[in-house]
Amino acid sequence: MGVTEPDSPETTSAENGPPVSEGRQLFMGGLLFEAMLALAAIAWAAWRGLSLLRDIGWSVDALGMSILATLPLIAALLLMVRVEAPWMQEIEEHVRSFLAPLLRYGGLPGMALLAIAAGVGEELLFRGVLQAELAMLWEPWSALVVASIVFGLCHWITPAYAIIATIMGAYLGGLYWYTGGLLVPVLVHTLYDFVAFVYFAKTQPSAQ
Repeated sequence: MGVTEPDSPETTSAENGPPVSEGRQLFMGGLLFEAMLALAAIAWAAWRGLSLLRDIGWSVDALGMSILATLPLIAALLLMVRVEAPWMQEIEEHVRSFLAPLLRYGGLPGMALLAIAAGVGEELLFRGVLQAELAMLWEPWSALVVASIVFGLCHWITPAYAIIATIMGAYLGGLYWYTGGLLVPVLVHTLYDFVAFVYFAKTQPSAQ
């Protein structure tokens, strides 16, 4: 192990990885952001009279469907990471740079909590409110397309990432449309994010 200063818990050596304080900031910032999305969605639904919270109801069938519906997304992830292309390498660099300090601070429980927060907050807003609102004005497929594009644009880390997020948004929006509720898309979003977080964290290259 490298030599560290015991009186400086907020810092680490290059060997040990990124500062714990950076992970804390990312973790708390991420939770706060997703909580704000959820609150915005709830406020919007209350203002517009949307049945947002009534859409979430637990069932064993929904859990099973969610697990099955997550498998194609995981398969797509495993295929994409095998693509040796600059756009994929850029995405991986961004994801790993985010996860490195987060893993050091919160570990797997922290990533699970962030995945849950993202699944709930983003699905409430983009599917439960935006797509539902647009579906009252247009045809359901039009609402699905527009909500998915907005979802992708809001995930503009790189152009390729935004395109992938748009496709995933369409997939989640399709589940929302098919099931008529938020439970399945929330669970699928949460499960996928957690698996992706764990995969990239566990395959993080060791610091030299």
